[in-house]
Amino acid sequence: MQTTQFNNETYHKLVSHIYDAVLTQDKWKIFLRELTDSLDCRSVTFQLPYKSVHALRALTHHLNTPNQFTNHDKELLLALLPHIQRSIDISRHYMEMEDNAKTSVELLEKLPYGIIFLSRNGLPIQQNARASQICNKENDLFLDKSGINIKDPKKNKTLQDAITRVLDKNTDQKDDAIKLETHNDILHILISSLHDKQSDTIIPQHKAQAIIFISSTKHSPNLCSEALFKLFGLSRAEIRLVSELIRGLSIEETAEHLYLSKHTLRAQLRSIFKKTETRSQSDLIRYLLSSPLTLRI
Repeated sequence: MQTTQFNNETYHKLVSHIYDAVLTQDKWKIFLRELTDSLDCRSVTFQLPYKSVHALRALTHHLNTPNQFTNHDKELLLALLPHIQRSIDISRHYMEMEDNAKTSVELLEKLPYGIIFLSRNGLPIQQNARASQICNKENDLFLDKSGINIKDPKKNKTLQDAITRVLDKNTDQKDDAIKLETHNDILHILISSLHDKQSDTIIPQHKAQAIIFISSTKHSPNLCSEALFKLFGLSRAEIRLVSELIRGLSIEETAEHLYLSKHTLRAQLRSIFKKTETRSQSDLIRYLLSSPLTLRI
């Protein structure tokens, strides 16, 4: 059995530094410094780049250079190379996961309604900006450390009971919905379970168990103007009219708001009906709101 010429304690210490550097690139410098102190031939390591992937290539190149290292150095470096490669693979995988998570968060911000993720204890884990706008004490619905709440005790009990039923693994209910009328808004709240209730899998506390969707009549979705033009050929004036109608304004209110005559707006509306192949104002609104046009990717 061949014995190693390098110190095992040194080897394990260096391996530890390699994996510490997966998430903190600055710790790679610590590894290089420790490695330099451990080698007989120190000139090479001073030239190693402060990026693990580049250093791996440099080390591989130096190892293939004859008489570059002593047997002690070569044996130690050959033992470390697989760990360096593995740490690079882990780092890349972690960065991909971070990028995917960032993309998911960005997509949540594009949705035209509030979204709140709840833990298995009913506590908010994450929410998008629209949810933060809707959930404020002026709107009677708010978020705090105890979760999502309604000012009115009776209405709050209805909400908490609905959340409890959806989160409770002993019930078959996966969804519940509440309509909340406040002094200045009407909110529709949908609570949905994110997991199979029949599964025996225990959901960790930090993972989302349920999701809440909140729509608000005050926070109307914004339509993508470019998509309206490309899909239907709507003019700027027609897009402006559609945007006002989506907000819930009537033709009369829109005419006053845009300083245009009702006759002009009705002519624009007839043109919009023809281009979108809809027959009425309610048909138009329903068609647009059920499409991806409310997403601004």
